[in-house]
Amino acid sequence: VEDCCRLLGGQVVLDRLGRLLRDECQRVGNTIMTNWQGVESCLNCILSIHMFIPSDENEFLPFCFEIIPSLPTDIFPLRFTVSKLIGKYASWLAAHSHLLQPLLPFLAQGLSIPLCAPAAAIAIKELCQCSNQQMAMGEPVLQLYAEITASPGLLDLKDELEVLEGVCRAISRQVQDTRGDASTFVQRVVQPIGNRLAEKLGNATCNPKQDILPELDRLTAVLRFMTIPKSASGSHPIVEIIQSSWSLLDAASNRFPQDNALAEKICRLHKHALRACGAVAYAPMLEPLMSQLVRSYERSHQAPFLYAASICVTEYGRDPNYSRQLFNMINAMATVSFSFLRNLEDLTRHPDVVEELFYLMGRMITHCPEPLVMSPLLHSLFQCAVVGMQLDHRDANKGTLHFIENSISYGLSLREQNKRECQQALEQVLVTEGQSIVNNLMLSLMGDLPAYIIDAGHGSIAGILWKMNLLNTAMVAQWMTVALANAPERARTDLMSVLDSGLPREDFNMAVRAFMSACRRARRFSRHYATF
Repeated sequence: VEDCCRLLGGQVVLDRLGRLLRDECQRVGNTIMTNWQGVESCLNCILSIHMFIPSDENEFLPFCFEIIPSLPTDIFPLRFTVSKLIGKYASWLAAHSHLLQPLLPFLAQGLSIPLCAPAAAIAIKELCQCSNQQMAMGEPVLQLYAEITASPGLLDLKDELEVLEGVCRAISRQVQDTRGDASTFVQRVVQPIGNRLAEKLGNATCNPKQDILPELDRLTAVLRFMTIPKSASGSHPIVEIIQSSWSLLDAASNRFPQDNALAEKICRLHKHALRACGAVAYAPMLEPLMSQLVRSYERSHQAPFLYAASICVTEYGRDPNYSRQLFNMINAMATVSFSFLRNLEDLTRHPDVVEELFYLMGRMITHCPEPLVMSPLLHSLFQCAVVGMQLDHRDANKGTLHFIENSISYGLSLREQNKRECQQALEQVLVTEGQSIVNNLMLSLMGDLPAYIIDAGHGSIAGILWKMNLLNTAMVAQWMTVALANAPERARTDLMSVLDSGLPREDFNMAVRAFMSACRRARRFSRHYATF
């Protein structure tokens, strides 16, 4: 049907489908309870072409929505299709709001029917996304959501979150249109969540998966989709939400320190809170957040806290006023990490920590490099990264390569800056660890170590080699001579000549892949003849 719209135009196809729908409704008449399939098929086709129908269509769509209240409500496939139809034509209904009055009760009733609830929830969200002054959805859906939460278990969490997203979007639009005070709306949405969270945390039989995580999902949805301006007092509503929830979040983390899912939810919530209100508005909360992340990581050794720390670095790293605080945070987290990542076996047991640790340090090098480069921590990180390169885990391996390539990129950028001390500190670490890094890169290409990321994206074997060669060609040639001692002679010669020629990055990538293929062929050949 969509192809027909592309060929003939949406209005032509709708004319045909609209006539079929009218004819089918007349044909089945009062027997629709047993002959509903034709009506449902027509509505489903009209649903599928919603992207091709203009908002001023006024011949057939009014009929489609006018017949909905007269359709049987207990035929679930028909009800499911009708719910989807309402949602997909939300923008059209926004311009024809007089048709909406009987449709909201229809969708609300559908939420109580398990087979229809997903379609009804999404339709409500889509209507809210099109909320405007003519079709103000804020108050109606807020009342509906209050009824949903008053009866726990009435709706699956996934469907409830769809409705909650719609509530937040509708309220945001209503506040924007009326320039009214958002605090009352925010309080009505957030306070029940906080009350339930406090009650459940006070229960001795509290189960994080059943009791806490759903509330955190709800609170995160509010932070993500409630886009409202600062209040008259100058404070941001999102910051007020976090401040009021802080003790509850801390209590949950303290009570269940080893629950990784809980750690992920809490850190995700902080990420969306920071991004929702912006770095400036969130600044008063930054120091408490960083302290909490360090304490939680010391207690739990959970990777999500490293990820949350990297968000702080990304948001505040380029502001020199925060550089020392950020370094103190990542230094404390690195110290904790090194206390239980002592060798390859330890790193293998904690690949998620390895991944997030080096992504955190890579972001620090990118956004706030000087405190890290000038500290002894940089050398310790390179030593750990050399071990991490040996991990047979794609994401952890990628994290270590990402950190190393970011560090070398910073070294190249220092050539254009008058920061001699930083340049010397970084080069000293590279001179010390460069041979080990190159050895691991060559072992990966020759098949003795994992090789997940050859030349794609940032943090790849070819990317590190190419940038190291730009940074210090003579030193890389020396390291490569040692690292290639056991490589096939022809492949070794070709790769060394490529390093001397200064090829562009794309050509260098091809040369690295050619070297890798040659090594793999030689390995298969030797294995084949070793059997004789």
